[in-house]
Amino acid sequence: MWDAITYVDPVHNPIISEGDTAAKLVILNAGPSSVRVQGWNMTKPDSGDPADINLKLWPGNAASVNANLIRVGITDGPSHTVLPSFAAIAWKVVS
Repeated sequence: MWDAITYVDPVHNPIISEGDTAAKLVILNAGPSSVRVQGWNMTKPDSGDPADINLKLWPGNAASVNANLIRVGITDGPSHTVLPSFAAIAWKVVS
């Protein structure tokens, strides 16, 4: 069972976890587009601070992420097929 589900599109790249202590999440990309998962080991990074975690999740893939701030967005770049530019993601807090 997933704790939450949301959509991701080019203008909606949600923060799915934020806190003073790191949270461990399992994130599932239900597709149809690929998503990037970014994580920071702080809650308020400056706009220029690079993410400590950068993952690309293809549709149907899942990953475990442990960070204070976790954000998900649509991946940039060309696609080999014509797909809509959105994805559905689900996540579960495991710690």
